Amino acid sequence: IVAPAPPCGFGVFATSRIEKGTKLGEYLGEARSYDVWVEEIKERKRKQRGSEASVPFIREELYSAWTGNGPKGAGVVVDAYAAGNAMRFINCSCAPSATFTSFGRGLQGHSRLQVVATRDIEAWEQLSVNYGWYYDDATLQDVRAEAIR
Repeated sequence: IVAPAPPCGFGVFATSRIEKGTKLGEYLGEARSYDVWVEEIKERKRKQRGSEASVPFIREELYSAWTGNGPKGAGVVVDAYAAGNAMRFINCSCAPSATFTSFGRGLQGHSRLQVVATRDIEAWEQLSVNYGWYYDDATLQDVRAEAIR
């Protein structure tokens, strides 16, 4: 179930016990070229706050997941900000309860992503994954500092 999860906005919560290895659903959204997506995010950050610094994140970048390389060797993300399913509300954690696994191929030759429980999850526990958007140690430390607030 999707429900409020301060300070993140919304989150996905288990309504019953979930066993390790359970497939929870596909992470759906628009398959986008990573390079194009990054430039759009940087431009939005410059317009909104005059800086393209990595953190704090802006809402538009919180609903995207890396799917690997497409057929031309370019990175592809699934951008679920404008069009996605409930899986887009799974929040990030450094100690996640689920992970993304690849299965099949999308129209652009990228890996499709499904969310799979990495451990048993209790009823009403919030689901989480590690989105892995940490390019360097400084960004990782900024992300951790923001998460604690």
